Amino acid sequence: TREVFTQNFLFTKRLALKAAQDIIEKGQQKKEILSQVEDETMRLLASIKEGIYSEEVRLKQMAEITLLIDHYCLLIDAEGNDYTSWVINAYQSPENYIAFLEQLKEAEKEVYGAAMQTVGTQTSAEMVATMEKTTERVRMAAAEKIFRTTN
Repeated sequence: TREVFTQNFLFTKRLALKAAQDIIEKGQQKKEILSQVEDETMRLLASIKEGIYSEEVRLKQMAEITLLIDHYCLLIDAEGNDYTSWVINAYQSPENYIAFLEQLKEAEKEVYGAAMQTVGTQTSAEMVATMEKTTERVRMAAAEKIFRTTN
């Protein structure tokens, strides 16, 4: 089950990153890309007969993917040679970056919530809680480190 949740956690990030690359590198329109991503998630839903993937999960993932596409496009367009400089140049302040991280946390929480309704086990609830805490701790530590380098 942990592997399934981890794969689903990374699934949205991979789709969004590829979509952002297509927008930036191929000049495709975001609307067109989102339509392609929606088609891909619908095909996936049709192919999975059981598990944690449902229409509710898919819709919540689309909201997360849309948020991530904007984030990745900002980073790809930002000046710099590494992740730290991209984040600093894209977000300009710790407050702006942390605001994005909060939006992402809420979007992920919506996906987890939909997945929990589909799966509904205590083990899954505990696993999700651990993933959420760990992800937030790692992201906040990274944000602090990134913006500490500018002071």
